[in-house]
Amino acid sequence: MKKIMVLCALLSGCATVNLPSNVTVKDKNIDTMDFSYQADKPKEFANIKLCIAENVDNKTVTLKDASSSSLFAGPHTGQTIQGGDIFKYSDESTSTIIAKGIADGGSIDFIQYDLKASAKGSNITLKFYNIAHAMKNTGYLSNDGFEHICVLSGCRPGNALDAIKTIADKIKACIQ
Repeated sequence: MKKIMVLCALLSGCATVNLPSNVTVKDKNIDTMDFSYQADKPKEFANIKLCIAENVDNKTVTLKDASSSSLFAGPHTGQTIQGGDIFKYSDESTSTIIAKGIADGGSIDFIQYDLKASAKGSNITLKFYNIAHAMKNTGYLSNDGFEHICVLSGCRPGNALDAIKTIADKIKACIQ
């Protein structure tokens, strides 16, 4: 990804992407995406947890390249990123969950993220952070795995924004 940023800067100057107001940036990388909202009535913690379980996936993915990079063992190989339990933390007394997921970012990327969700009456918190992406297949360039997502157009932040918004919209629809 660093190679793409340098190449992009040299060739075109890469414009910064206009981001939605719910996205925060730190050091020119996407930091958080906040989809918190006020529900029409109080929501039960169990319902929030169920909706996250139904819509967050921490699947196993394989990142590929055809180089002899240090990350992979040789031509046409891949690194498997193990999925697993989506819940990193769950506390019913504070109605707070931290989940981990990997989403499909279209034909090019996988998007990795953490989600902090909580319900305090009708105040619903859905905050995505630790957002990173990795190219599914870099061809003959070495695949460096998951990296922070810069806000330059050449870094494809739109793929991550769209993937995470889709997940947030599904969770919100489920909670209602």
